[in-house]
Amino acid sequence: MAIKIDMAHAYDKMVWGTLQQVLLLFGLPVRFINWILQCIMHPRFALLINDKQTPCIEATCGFRQGCPLSPYAFIVCFELLFSALQLRGHSIGISLSPTGPRISHLLYADDILLVGAASLIALGAIQSTLENYCKWTGHCINLSKSMVMFNKSTPSWKADWIARSLGFQHVTEMLYLGVKLAMRKLRAADFSDLLIRIWSKVRAWGNHHLSLAGRATLIASALLPSAKFQLTHADVPRSVSLSIDRIARFFLWQKDHNTRGMHYVD
Repeated sequence: MAIKIDMAHAYDKMVWGTLQQVLLLFGLPVRFINWILQCIMHPRFALLINDKQTPCIEATCGFRQGCPLSPYAFIVCFELLFSALQLRGHSIGISLSPTGPRISHLLYADDILLVGAASLIALGAIQSTLENYCKWTGHCINLSKSMVMFNKSTPSWKADWIARSLGFQHVTEMLYLGVKLAMRKLRAADFSDLLIRIWSKVRAWGNHHLSLAGRATLIASALLPSAKFQLTHADVPRSVSLSIDRIARFFLWQKDHNTRGMHYVD
């Protein structure tokens, strides 16, 4: 099974004391830790309503969005979940090969993906790990956005029972970091959003008078990198890659939709 976990207001609910304890465990100097905490703790906010400023509101937890320190502090606190999952890896993770290491999770900021066997042991380990992490950090799981997916060999009664025990949605496919995960072969229709985004960029750029070198630079720096992530992390049908190549060639050689450009060949 694969479990995607969404934390509700992940930045806003992080406890400052947790950050302090984690920094102490890392062995950082106390003076340096105090400098960091002074930049994060006890911010005050005021609202402007009808051109009148309200009394200041003092925060009691959380990291401020947009603060340069916030992403680093958040990742440091997430180390608690990483360490807990590492300790439970023998009961949660799965092996992709008989001699390969066990993989239990993927973490990117607050995007969490857990993998493991659809068993009572794995379910108990996941529930206790998440419960402890939420107690340490003040986080809470957004049940409406968290989901679990099972492979085809899992009996339906077991899949439904595990999903109800977790309180998560039981789905047959999900998105993780923009990549579709499904227990089937991906079709061209699964990448329609990607093609729409690429076409929208081309239409926006087509309104400007760009030289051939400018169009080639935009293709290399903005158009193709937006598709490269999915092309390297998913089994993309050949028709999708050909469509992306066709869009890039259209933008490079044809100035607009009303003229037919000449495609040069080296």
